[in-house]
Amino acid sequence: MGSGRTCLSADSTTLTGTAYGPRLFVPAEPDGLSQFDRVLRLLCTDPDAKRAAMTIMRPDELVNAANPDVAARSGCT
Repeated sequence: MGSGRTCLSADSTTLTGTAYGPRLFVPAEPDGLSQFDRVLRLLCTDPDAKRAAMTIMRPDELVNAANPDVAARSGCT
């Protein structure tokens, strides 16, 4: 408990996976591309696109109010 991790996790041990990297860079269905790759492709095709957004936060992170491990941002544009 003296390590300072108690404020980062609901059970003082487990982080629930709010790291940004996997959410932005891991390939996903239906096309096997990551969010980053989709946005990059869109902006290379249409530099003025207004649809280039990446989602970091998931709604289910807010279900447990006692869980401090939530994404710090709701998205990047």
